[in-house]
Parts: sequence; C-alpha cells; structure tokens
Amino acid sequence: MRGRKLDVVRFDYIDGEGEYSSRRVFVNVIAAEYFKGIDADVMETRTFRYDRVVGCVTSETSGEVATPEEWADGFR
Repeated sequence: MRGRKLDVVRFDYIDGEGEYSSRRVFVNVIAAEYFKGIDADVMETRTFRYDRVVGCVTSETSGEVATPEEWADGFR
C-alpha cells in the first residue's frame, strides 16, 4: 500500500552489515516483505525489511505495539 504518510513508527533494526540502531520512520509504503519511509534521523527515504526489525514496532499514531508483520497487516 502506498500513501503520503501511513503511520509514524519507532523500532530497533539490524541492517545488512549487522549494525544495530533505533529508528523513527514516517512510513509511506507497505509491501509484502518491507516498508519504506522517511527516516527521521537523516530525513531521507529508507527501506526496512520486516525480518531485520528487532522486537516490535510501536505506532506513534495509534500507540499500538505489534510485530512488524501484524502492524503491516493493519494497512493491507
């Protein structure tokens, strides 16, 4: 699903090089295996794979805490 801003989320992430970080993202694309949005720290578009999210995603919009897949299913 694509849109201007679907949600604002916080989560911990491990990138392809094994680097751990905490992220805040203005999500505008939700796909089958990833989501995409503006990373608030660098103000650039980034893509995040669900399987690299550590733990749960917290929605700043709803306050919901869910696994990445459960969170994304709410937009499909």
